[in-house]
Amino acid sequence: MKKIFTAIFTFCTLLLLSGCIQIETKVNLNKDGSGTVEETVLMSNEMVNMLNEFISGFSSDTTQPEEFKLYNEEDLKKRESSLGEGVTLLSSSEIKTDTKQGYKVEYSFTDINKLRIDQNPDSRIPDDGSEVEPADTSYVTFNFTRGDVSQLTIDLPDPVKYENEEEFETEEDTTDTGDLSELKFLIQDLSFKLVVHVNGELTESNADYVEDSDITLFNLNFNQLLDNPEKLKELNKMKSNDLKELKEIMKDIPGIKIETNDPVVIKFR
Repeated sequence: MKKIFTAIFTFCTLLLLSGCIQIETKVNLNKDGSGTVEETVLMSNEMVNMLNEFISGFSSDTTQPEEFKLYNEEDLKKRESSLGEGVTLLSSSEIKTDTKQGYKVEYSFTDINKLRIDQNPDSRIPDDGSEVEPADTSYVTFNFTRGDVSQLTIDLPDPVKYENEEEFETEEDTTDTGDLSELKFLIQDLSFKLVVHVNGELTESNADYVEDSDITLFNLNFNQLLDNPEKLKELNKMKSNDLKELKEIMKDIPGIKIETNDPVVIKFR
């Protein structure tokens, strides 16, 4: 199943333990190169309950494992260094609804040239104990030049590769036989969004999706696919990580946005 998500989204790595998750990230850039990163991370209560049931299976008479929860202020503080030099946690708060739970967090940065956004959704989740680790962490990075017309260049790296990736290639996809139930469970309520906002007047960009001063690099809501088995099968058969091919497959699906230019260049004043 993993190959579907590798092809679909460069943010996606191993989603078997991060299914039913929603991640929305917004980078706000000021004219001097400083700014903030706002992020909201939510997971369905159903998935959290399943994870806690799984964890409780390892408990004993003498030890009780810590309950899984997405919000942990200490972990969010530790993320400062992974986001780059000059990053500081400004605020965080827990979110709980009848169907979801998670958190909202805001970081400040002094220089976007030193900022990096981890593509791996697992980086937003407490350690799940998985033995599957990426061979190389893969970041979205930025290059900013200040001027009368400032320029921001965004590099979108290749999908993350896993050292023991072959372990997830053994099970052939059941979508070939029309059984989409497992896939539908994994992608329900699964969504990712990454937006860059410039605090100024945008004058030029090669980005695919520009609205005022917002550049949407990714906006994927997989609920759009739940009732579209033909599209699911097409995605499942993809053999490459060609985002242009993916965009062609998903072009008729409302709400799906995938940036195909790399690097993305933004000029503003």
